[in-house]
Formats: sequence, structure tokens, C-alpha cells
Amino acid sequence: SVFITRYIGPQNPPNELVPEDRNMRKSLVELQKIAKFVSLIPYYQDSIAFSGSCDIWATSELFLKMLAGDEEEHAILLCNYFLYMGIDSYIIKGIGIPEGETCYVLTKQMEGNVLWNPSTGDYHPQSRPYHSLVSVHFCFNNENIWANIQPYDDPGRLDFNFNNTKNWKTFFAGKESPKLSTVQVSRLDYIETNVPAIQTLESNLEKMLMDKIMEWRERHVTRWNRHCRVVMRQ
Repeated sequence: SVFITRYIGPQNPPNELVPEDRNMRKSLVELQKIAKFVSLIPYYQDSIAFSGSCDIWATSELFLKMLAGDEEEHAILLCNYFLYMGIDSYIIKGIGIPEGETCYVLTKQMEGNVLWNPSTGDYHPQSRPYHSLVSVHFCFNNENIWANIQPYDDPGRLDFNFNNTKNWKTFFAGKESPKLSTVQVSRLDYIETNVPAIQTLESNLEKMLMDKIMEWRERHVTRWNRHCRVVMRQ
């Protein structure tokens, strides 16, 4: 078994997602690109991936090799990416709609607290009145675990100041928590994207779809909207 805080630590996203300008790395626009990248990794339940096992958390390296994982793997990878970008980030365990028991990522930024859904790549400011995350049980990072002991668990109403002991019960009491080593590799390796191969695949898929649509409409003339094609590609 592995203590959950040991899954958290800065890990590098693909180079294409890291702006050269360090001032841009903390912008919500750039961070959402990273969140969308994580959300594109297929969702796969542990009960299917590991037959007969309970809830198993894979490291980010294994997650990327398997190219499949559940809410914990998606949230941990996204949190570690954000930490690499210099963002104060935490994992939230709670209840979401429609997921049920799930994991989100909390970031504390100049704009305020932001809640990220790793499965969709979407984000919502905490001040937003409605969230897909409806209940917060506890939060954790690489240093500690904080259990929510506030009289409510709606994220929009919570005080996420983890130093407030009236609202959060810490796992490690005291000013200093033990420095547990991470189980994550310090650097993730990625296969360089083959851009020509992607463009060829995109072109072939587009041609196949166009041919099939015209085949289904064989009694009618099919006129293609070029502007619509450009928008759909984006």
C-alpha cells in the first residue's frame, strides 16, 4: 500500500503544452489546454483493468503507458502537471454529478480558487453558484490530508483555508508534516508527435465521412460548407 500524499509531486506535461513565457504558465487559458489533454485519456474503471481487485491507484507513468485510468489517475496527473507549472494545487475527494464518488483538482490562484474536472477538462471558479462537484469530503497534496469538518460540504460555500483548524482536520498535526518520498518519477517521457501522420489520418477520416454522407444522400446533391469544415476541425 502507498500513502496517498506520495502520489503528488511536480511532473512535466508534454513540451507542446508548456509556454516558453513563464508568465503565461499560470493563465487559465494555458492551464485548460493541459486539463483538456488529461481529459482525452480514456476512462477505465479499476474493476475492469485489474480483475478481482479493489481500488488501485496507478502512478502517472503507468497511467500514461496504459492510456487508461479512472478518476484518481486523471486527477493526480492533472494536479502534478499544475504543480510543475507553479500552481498551488490539491486533490479533492467528493461527490460529483453525474460521476458519483470522484476526484477534482483545486487550484489557488490570483483569480481565486478554481475547481477542475479532470475527466472533462472543464473548470469553474469556486464563486460560481452551481458546480458539477456537489460535495467535498477531504483534500490532500504532497504534504498533508485535510478532512472537511465544516457544517456543509457544498464547494461553493466552503472555506478552503486549510490552516483554519475549525474547518479542516489535518492528518498530520503540528506545523511540520513528515517529508514522505514520492512514488512518481521525476520526469515523464513522451513520444514525439508525428504531425504528418496525424494530418494524413485527419484527411482520410474527413474523406471517409464525406463519402459516406454523400452515399446516404445519393438522391440529393450534397454541398459542403467550407467554413463549417474549418470550425469542426478546430
